[in-house]
Amino acid sequence: MSKDELQTLSAGNVVGWVTGRAKVTRAEWDAAVDKAWPAFIAEMSTNAGFKGATVCWTIETGEVAVAGIWSSEATRLAYEAKSASTVRAIFNQLIETPRRHKQVITKMHWHKGG
Repeated sequence: MSKDELQTLSAGNVVGWVTGRAKVTRAEWDAAVDKAWPAFIAEMSTNAGFKGATVCWTIETGEVAVAGIWSSEATRLAYEAKSASTVRAIFNQLIETPRRHKQVITKMHWHKGG
């Protein structure tokens, strides 16, 4: 997803997160994400309203986050019914006690200089 495409995110879009402490080292996490990324994106892309995804590692704590970005709450809920179990199988093995959250974007600003 290009920066221009990301800049189409707006208020009302939904970010679905899974967070938790990694069961693996940073190097192992990076390798596992690199291996899983094509299947992850392919599965996410089969869902209407999918806008993008990110996977993060918290430097200080080893907490990780996987986020899917959706056009609306309705498209996020449709993903839950269609693809969530497939995506969870990819990442649950790497995350201790995964916690799931859905957040609605209320305001966005994209800095043009960065």
